[in-house]
Amino acid sequence: MDLIFLQRYEELIKTELSYDATDFLGEIDYAVNKRIARILLAFREPIDVSVSRYDSITEKTDALLIALGRLDDALGYDAIKTFFTPGFGYGIDFEEDNLARLPISWLFSLIELLFDELSATEKEAFRSAINEVFSDNDIPWVFVDGRMVKIDSKQFEQDMKRKAAERLNELKDAAPVFQSSCDELVKAIEFLDKGNFAEAVTNAAKSYESALKVLCNEENAAAGRLVSEIGKRGLLDLPDGMEQKDFESKVLMSLPFIRNRPGAAHGAGTGSGEISRSMANLAVNLACALDTYIADEWAFGQQDDRD
Repeated sequence: MDLIFLQRYEELIKTELSYDATDFLGEIDYAVNKRIARILLAFREPIDVSVSRYDSITEKTDALLIALGRLDDALGYDAIKTFFTPGFGYGIDFEEDNLARLPISWLFSLIELLFDELSATEKEAFRSAINEVFSDNDIPWVFVDGRMVKIDSKQFEQDMKRKAAERLNELKDAAPVFQSSCDELVKAIEFLDKGNFAEAVTNAAKSYESALKVLCNEENAAAGRLVSEIGKRGLLDLPDGMEQKDFESKVLMSLPFIRNRPGAAHGAGTGSGEISRSMANLAVNLACALDTYIADEWAFGQQDDRD
């Protein structure tokens, strides 16, 4: 598994047991922690662990116990037990309140670790349950492909980023060809939040290009050529009166236009051409909208082929 939440965002999180940097994590109250704790407890999937590599003897445990042990290892000390109330042993009985009292960065890390331990049949239900809590409480996070991803706190943008990431994640499960597009969109959102605006634009454009490659069934082509191929093959169902060429140049090439401007390129230096937060945010939002549109067109095309 890649770095867990508290390792990926170490420089942005100040954790002092009961305190997390709310500017980064958002305002998350105890009632939300309780809902997350209930979900964690509900997904204590039983697991048999081999005691020795030299025989078939196993001992019974569960996914949450293993995840908690891995979180302790990541923290570097027996943090979970020492944080809980005296006498509480997480290997014996769980208490919802004790889990809910963990710092939110630990809870987010635990969500990722538990997802990693769950069987394939349980992962989707767990992901949906976690995202329902975030959506119900307007929390600017989404759980995608086993990772917690920050999204903008403004409601419209929050919903758009969440829906785009979830849509690509759904399609990625059904069609692995969307894996790259999904991964790159997640990276774009993360880079935007970390303040690396050039990388946010780069990964937003990569995500869109990957989605175009899926629609065109092309492995090696840049966005301009892919958009041209879409027009030549008539892969999009445009309404009457909308010119294909205008749609290509004004809509489909909007994100590549930003990507190819000075300052937006990977590794661009400082100066008057440096990409701004607002421009990077526009690029990520365009990727969300365009990725979703291309993914939906691809899905409709697949349905037409089956019919």
